[in-house]
Amino acid sequence: MQCATAQTPSTVIWLKGHTELKAGGRYEMSQKERVLTLTIKHLEEKDTDIYTCDVGTAKTIAKVTIKGKDLSNQDRKEGESVTLSCALSKPAANVQWKKGSEILEGGEKYEMKQKDTCLELQIKDLKVEDSGDYSCVCGDQKTSATVKVNVSGKSQEADEGVSVTLQCELSKPGVPVEWKKGTQSGEKYQMKQKASVNELLINKVEPEDSGDYSCVCGDQKTTASLKINGMRISDWNLYNILRCSKCYVILNVGKRTNFFHFVS
Repeated sequence: MQCATAQTPSTVIWLKGHTELKAGGRYEMSQKERVLTLTIKHLEEKDTDIYTCDVGTAKTIAKVTIKGKDLSNQDRKEGESVTLSCALSKPAANVQWKKGSEILEGGEKYEMKQKDTCLELQIKDLKVEDSGDYSCVCGDQKTSATVKVNVSGKSQEADEGVSVTLQCELSKPGVPVEWKKGTQSGEKYQMKQKASVNELLINKVEPEDSGDYSCVCGDQKTTASLKINGMRISDWNLYNILRCSKCYVILNVGKRTNFFHFVS
């Protein structure tokens, strides 16, 4: 904190509330001509107060409020890790991490670290059920944040003419979902839902069915790519029709019929 006077003062008194401060420890006081400075090292919550710079003929007052660093919301994918971090206004030993009302314990899933006033909670190998509200609690101090875990869609590859089923699983059953190809909702598909598992059945796929498919539920979305391979010659029905010295081959490919003419 700094204050400036009209002329160089002969005496200076710094007050915290009504208590006079003395240089030393966490307090450092300096004067350069008419500019007076009070430095408080390693701020703590108890440093919150009204501070006064008194030079006898004049006073200047400032209010100082010390706050910790709050948690921030996080958005991650399944299988990833996430680290929640916050800072207290002063070091403390009785710190609890919670998910909702459940107190978390360190182990393979959760790793907790503390260095001075800095606290960290690392959540490993995220699952959809790890989504929720997490809080860091120390006495009457509390900071909270929401972790959202998005389902990772699995890409598929299939041959033309077969049926393909895409599947996504939600964190709770019975929630309505919408299936989309790209940004458009589809009408040629069969959709099923059993508990928290949702399925999209695409019958007799064609190359034009290739693309990105999404399962959307509120603000949650999982996307998977589908690649359809065209028919190979070994998959075609071949009919040889011999007429005189000419050979005609009829190729039945899905809904299309192609004629090739060979001269012997």
